[in-house]
Amino acid sequence: LLAEFSGKGSLADETELSGPCFAEDGQTLYFSRARPGQKADIVRSTLGEERWSKPESVRELNSVDDDRRLTLTADGRMAVLASNRSGGHGGFDLYESANDGDRWSKPRNVGTTINTDAAEFDPALAPDGLTLYFVRVAPGEKADLFLTRRESLDAAWSPPQPVESVNSIDFHERSPAVSPDGSWLLFASNRGARS
Repeated sequence: LLAEFSGKGSLADETELSGPCFAEDGQTLYFSRARPGQKADIVRSTLGEERWSKPESVRELNSVDDDRRLTLTADGRMAVLASNRSGGHGGFDLYESANDGDRWSKPRNVGTTINTDAAEFDPALAPDGLTLYFVRVAPGEKADLFLTRRESLDAAWSPPQPVESVNSIDFHERSPAVSPDGSWLLFASNRGARS
């Protein structure tokens, strides 16, 4: 779908577009945009009668640093994103924001239960917002998937655990995504083809 923003002479010329996330029954698309020489921002486009609107920065979610990979609950009221903004605990940290129907709240660092001096990024919320998958990687180490849970949207996240059923010893696991019904976890890995 990001091909709508690609092609010669368009928004995507030498621009990195990543982390697409739908909201409002597929009528709104959030994604990260990093233009050459600039930091990444979360942007939003809405579907009109035949075309997607020109993406606009979601100012309340962005900082002067890199802000990437927004993930939403199924109702679109809660978001988690990755950012290396000042005041974090490591390279990239995870931040939460709530939508009151009109605006997103200022992103709040989820804290040291999840964020470490390593980099935490690529968040993926389950549809109900009670399970969060993400990637953690320390300098010189491989990227692994972790998961954390909470009892309610207002509760604290549990200490994260590695997703041992998918993490491999020698390869990176990244870019988790949860299916709309919450029953499948998809991810990317640089491991070889299955034999």
